[in-house]
Amino acid sequence: MDLADTASYLKHHLAIAGRNEPLLADDAIARLHQAANGLPHQLNNAATAALIAAATNGHHLVDDTDTRKAAAELTRD
Repeated sequence: MDLADTASYLKHHLAIAGRNEPLLADDAIARLHQAANGLPHQLNNAATAALIAAATNGHHLVDDTDTRKAAAELTRD
């Protein structure tokens, strides 16, 4: 998937879950795309980790800080 596909994919899955207002900042989407290498399964894992990081940080909008933390967790040995 390219970046536009990633953004659409995330928006679609959030809508299915009942979320219609923004939950992911643009820079967060870009970092999730990069971390997932365009692969949907990896994107799901990265997005889940970013949502957890945002909740832990008390953020209502997933930002780049949350996605960096999530990517670090996913790539740790």
